[in-house]
Amino acid sequence: MVINYRFDTQAIKESFYRIEPNLTNFWRTFFDNVFIIEPDMQKLFRHVDFENLNALASRAMTIAVKNLNQPSYLKYYLRGLGEYQFKVDISEVYFPVFEQAFLEALETYHLNSWNQELENNWREFFHFAFDLISDGMTDATLRREFEEFMEAQEKLDNYKKAA
Repeated sequence: MVINYRFDTQAIKESFYRIEPNLTNFWRTFFDNVFIIEPDMQKLFRHVDFENLNALASRAMTIAVKNLNQPSYLKYYLRGLGEYQFKVDISEVYFPVFEQAFLEALETYHLNSWNQELENNWREFFHFAFDLISDGMTDATLRREFEEFMEAQEKLDNYKKAA
């Protein structure tokens, strides 16, 4: 399987290594940005342990960036993240807010080294990752619909047998 990158993987890796020592704070900034951009999203996260979420996000970002040269693994990993996103009811509708918050957090942590080329690379990386995460969310939706269909079919079969 070939995954076509529209971003400079080396630029993403070098940029990531600059912020890696501060990933926990990076994700705090990200969520602060999310709630500034879209205050109503605080409702979605009211019962969330942000320390745990920051650790999970840090791990996911680390795995994704460090596996840019392993497209098959990256595909399945990001699709798996999408299935997880579906389970915790994070909708694709929120991705534009996440994109803006993500880019603003990156800019904050890069200060003077942030430029249009780096922003474009990260934006493309975000869209690349989102596409695979979205595929995982779709797979989870279809799986749930199939399971619900099969449960309904079983109930119907049981009803017919009882009648």
